[in-house]
Amino acid sequence: MTGEECFARFHQKLKATENRALRNFNKLDENFKFVVMTLANRLAPGTFRADEVGQPFEYFDVERRRVIIQAMNEITRWGSILPRRFSQHECIVAK
Repeated sequence: MTGEECFARFHQKLKATENRALRNFNKLDENFKFVVMTLANRLAPGTFRADEVGQPFEYFDVERRRVIIQAMNEITRWGSILPRRFSQHECIVAK
């Protein structure tokens, strides 16, 4: 067993460290999964097909899961850059 396989098995068996990527991806709605997979396709072109939106995390192989995690991490970074919400009144631009 390689070190990576051992580490993966450790995480699967240790209940205290549930797979947060799996849990969070699976609880997302279809729109957010679409955004994640679209960004993932920009990071690795041709990795996902449109009909795969909505599939659970377990459906994808390890390499595609890595791209999904990379895309979710990128979106998380955006959350710290943007303010919480934008007002609808900001559609008016001062001249």
